[in-house]
Amino acid sequence: MVNRLLTGKQQNGVLYIFVSGDIMAMPLNRKSMRHILLAGTGLLLITFSGCALRGDTTGSVSPTAGNAAIASGSAGELEQATQYWQAKYQNDQSDKIAGINFSRHLRASNRAGDAVGVMRQLSNRYPQDTGVLGELGKSLAASGSLDDALRILEQATSTASPEWQLVSAKGAVLDQMGRGEDAQRSYQRALQIAPGEPAILSNLGLSYALSGDLVKAEQTLRQALEHPRATPKVRENLSLVLGLQGRYEEAEEVAATGNLSHSAAASNTDYLRNMRRQPDRWTELQQTN
Repeated sequence: MVNRLLTGKQQNGVLYIFVSGDIMAMPLNRKSMRHILLAGTGLLLITFSGCALRGDTTGSVSPTAGNAAIASGSAGELEQATQYWQAKYQNDQSDKIAGINFSRHLRASNRAGDAVGVMRQLSNRYPQDTGVLGELGKSLAASGSLDDALRILEQATSTASPEWQLVSAKGAVLDQMGRGEDAQRSYQRALQIAPGEPAILSNLGLSYALSGDLVKAEQTLRQALEHPRATPKVRENLSLVLGLQGRYEEAEEVAATGNLSHSAAASNTDYLRNMRRQPDRWTELQQTN
């Protein structure tokens, strides 16, 4: 989980993004927005290489408790849980619950390639199981194999009543591929299955941001935040979108209301304000980048 506030300032066509005292600069376009939103924020589902799909569930395949170590953010707990699920899966490689939880913990440990291997074994045993196929698709996406991930997720969501998690995951892959309109159609389909689901709304909101529609992104993320099951990640995503609009004080307030401390949120805004008072530094950064 990312415990920091990202803020930005556009100057002469360049968007400067501040991350807790660090700064990077890049052209303000869809490619750079995708880099900022996908690489910098650890989205609920969109970021397959980060925290994206680590804590999601796939229907009734896996118990909620299976992801407790992932949600805790503790490296020690994560390693212990990974070993636990590894032992259970190696003891019985037909155990779908053990296999899927082992795969998720591997992805959470930045071992997406190993997660793919586990899920390929399971998919050979259960070639028609949409839960297994969905987890394979997510693992493929986390490893960067987006074309294969999309193919598997399309197969997993081709049923008359697909699980919303898999439909939303398909949208996440499409966003990673730069196919924003197709991604948004997937999120809308997921919302038809699970109306008001904050995880889907959060992904949809960030998809709008990727497309450059920050106003619509904000509206969607605020809708997600109103849901009682909204996670701190939704608040972080809203804070980011507000910062990208230049509404730094409001972004700070939103972040500080959640799991980011007020002092940490304030330090980001203070850093930005100090940078804005140094025009020579802006010029230097622009030339450097």
